[in-house]
Amino acid sequence: MTSAGTVPPAAPPSATAEEAELTVTGVVHASWTRRVLAAVLDQSLLVGAAWFFAGPDVGAPTLWPTLWDADVDAAQPWTSSFALVIVAVLLLGLQGDTGWTPGKLVVGIAVVRDGDLRPAGFLRTVARAVFHLVDALLMIGYLRPLWNAERRTFADSAMATVVVLRHPTRLNRGWHVALTAAAALVCALGVGFSIPSWSAGGVSRVGSAQCVPQVTDERVTAEPVVVEVDDRWDRERRLWMVRSAPDSRDVTFGWRWSQSSRAGSQALDVEDAVLTVSAARPDGTGTTETETRVGDVDGLLVQHTGSTARAEAVVSLETARRTSQPGPETVQARALGNEVRLTSALVLDGEVVATCTVDRLVLSAAPSGW
Repeated sequence: MTSAGTVPPAAPPSATAEEAELTVTGVVHASWTRRVLAAVLDQSLLVGAAWFFAGPDVGAPTLWPTLWDADVDAAQPWTSSFALVIVAVLLLGLQGDTGWTPGKLVVGIAVVRDGDLRPAGFLRTVARAVFHLVDALLMIGYLRPLWNAERRTFADSAMATVVVLRHPTRLNRGWHVALTAAAALVCALGVGFSIPSWSAGGVSRVGSAQCVPQVTDERVTAEPVVVEVDDRWDRERRLWMVRSAPDSRDVTFGWRWSQSSRAGSQALDVEDAVLTVSAARPDGTGTTETETRVGDVDGLLVQHTGSTARAEAVVSLETARRTSQPGPETVQARALGNEVRLTSALVLDGEVVATCTVDRLVLSAAPSGW
């Protein structure tokens, strides 16, 4: 005994740092390495769930903002999938009620309140995930556990939580092992569905034609326009499941025009030329159209020699997505069918000077990519 009270027992010389911390304080704060490994496992679970439930064109949710931003360019946000919303809520609810997620359970750590070391609860867990936005600034908050005495991120400090070593010891050994094994299986499936094992893609010509433009301006002469229709497909396998990205159908009008002798000294500004393209069913329904300025780079190839200019205008039509399994992810967006009516116009100085129309182009079926 001393005047200060009972001296805590010293850890044996052979004890690890974590065992020493447990002996002295009664709690072991999780190392940064364990936290990162748990985050990787949980995020793989979310990425795999996004691919499994919603397909490759839907982004994956993340509980750690900016750490996983590979899906920021996805066609649809993860909130568009009811199944993904449920998965994210369940993950937050599980952590709030028990302190664990599947990844945290596998590596043996839990998020708890720093006062009584009890689970943080759902609302505090959600607020903590949102506050990770502060941790994401220059990544300083995520690295803070490397030097913080209690190994906290800024979100931990703001929400009064700590991450500690903890296994489900209240259960008997059989249930403990079974629960940990189930979490490991879920994480393994997440990793498997987040990493492609096979992929293939390509472009298939499904239709072509040539049309003679109708010129309405005597200052311009135009050569026959080449029309091409290409289908782009993309397939991917993860574990036992194969999914398809939304196929696109590219309609290309290749224009070649020149300034006629009747234009005189009034030169036409090629860089301000506009090409319009529209596609519809033969009866005129389902029309989709676009326009591209020749001076733009995206979607247009331009060649200009003397008074002659050549340009290609491309409009991309999303077709029916082909998947390995039927379900709500199968969409029919602007699927015009196998017969289309295609029209393009050349606009110079703000006026339509020539039009070209293919009334009925029969398209062949693109190969499936197998």
